[in-house]
Amino acid sequence: MMPVYEGTNGRFYTERDVCRQLDTNVWRLCMWDETTGKELVETESAELMMLTPVNENELPEWVELKPAGRGRTIVDRRIEQD
Repeated sequence: MMPVYEGTNGRFYTERDVCRQLDTNVWRLCMWDETTGKELVETESAELMMLTPVNENELPEWVELKPAGRGRTIVDRRIEQD
């Protein structure tokens, strides 16, 4: 099962989403804690964001995981309903 992360910006990301942001240089990895799995990234706007792993069963009801390519991505159902 691939990890899901909660960002300090209030959004959720799958490992696929995080890798895509890092691979395209939208984010830059600043620190990674092997023990906790937390990652500190610098965003495109030069802000720091902490990504904390969360269990899928602890995700809010508005977060939906959908297949995307070889992984999954997050869909915010609050936005889809508007």
